[in-house]
Amino acid sequence: MNKTIINTILLTLFGALIVTGCATTQTADIVSDSNKEPSPSMTQSDPPVEPAIEEKHAKTAQRPITLEQIWFAYDQATLSEQARNTLTANATILQLDPDLKVSIEGHCDDRGSDEYNLSLGERRAQSVRAYLVSLGIAPQRLKTISYGEEKPLDSANNEMAWAKNRRAEFKLLN
Repeated sequence: MNKTIINTILLTLFGALIVTGCATTQTADIVSDSNKEPSPSMTQSDPPVEPAIEEKHAKTAQRPITLEQIWFAYDQATLSEQARNTLTANATILQLDPDLKVSIEGHCDDRGSDEYNLSLGERRAQSVRAYLVSLGIAPQRLKTISYGEEKPLDSANNEMAWAKNRRAEFKLLN
């Protein structure tokens, strides 16, 4: 009998917590709605905002833009079939927002001299850029830079780490 009473009390308390939590949220929403400033369409002094611009910014704010990196074979700047497929997907994302500008970063593993790796990283970045341009991305939207071996993803000294470091990455410029 005591167990039944305790269970009833616990259920009642739990139900009260749920109802109280929901009521607080609704009250906060009502208060925050009353404190909102009028929208641009409600004020006379502000010019109306173009819906296309608002929609574009809303789309960008809703989903972060992520361009996938690609990897290269040892001492190569040529694009594999997998890299071309990834770049095709990246180009589709870039075509959705023609104002986006991107930096293409070429990276290498730590084998080879600093000068050689900087040159190889640049060839990798240029290879990626050329392919994106061939897919219809305007060249002025694409900047290239080589980091050579300066920014490894994995600093271990083995084939698995070196493979991770032979890559091209994308950074949004705007």
